[in-house]
Amino acid sequence: FYVKAKMSPDNEMPAITTSSATGSARARLTVNRDAGGNVISGAVTFDVSYQFGRSVTLTGFHIHSGAVDVNGPVVINSSLTSTPEPDGSGSLNFTRNLTTAVELTALAGLSTTPHLYYINLHTTDNSGGEIRGQCTSETFFYKATMLSSNEVPPIAGLNASASVLVTLDVTRDSSSGAITSGAIMFDASYQFPTGVTFTGFHIHTGAAGVNGVV
Repeated sequence: FYVKAKMSPDNEMPAITTSSATGSARARLTVNRDAGGNVISGAVTFDVSYQFGRSVTLTGFHIHSGAVDVNGPVVINSSLTSTPEPDGSGSLNFTRNLTTAVELTALAGLSTTPHLYYINLHTTDNSGGEIRGQCTSETFFYKATMLSSNEVPPIAGLNASASVLVTLDVTRDSSSGAITSGAIMFDASYQFPTGVTFTGFHIHTGAAGVNGVV
């Protein structure tokens, strides 16, 4: 899944009134879980673009735990070291494997309560962070293999299947974490033995072996 943030000096605590910089950040997070659903490992790819309007030296780029208006500790580090940016604008990309207890706890939290985390870009002029953004936008990807034998009850004698990818974009309120808007895209590739007429394509609630509502 992805988390995204719009970054501004106004979001720092306290706000940085001497900077007019802007930025946007995206973190692509991969989660590996055990049979019990516990996060056991993961990876992150950071992408950030920024405009400072002056020459700067970047000193850090992190995900911190902390709600809006709260400063919190670094929980996932991009490993950015001192990086001069003479033009004051550009973009950077980092990829890291996540294995420590702090990182795995953050990984689990970002998948459920992203609004309690923020992304921060630090400079020599503002070592505590110059542009910051709360994680209020997410993109999730869900896959499913569909078989007629998975229906409840199974449909005997029908050799039909499909592969489905669902992309879900979510926007949350930065303070409460409540979902304020969203969009979904279904992408299916299917095989039926004969011609068919489709009458519906839904996501339902329900565990395996249980029929649930749309």
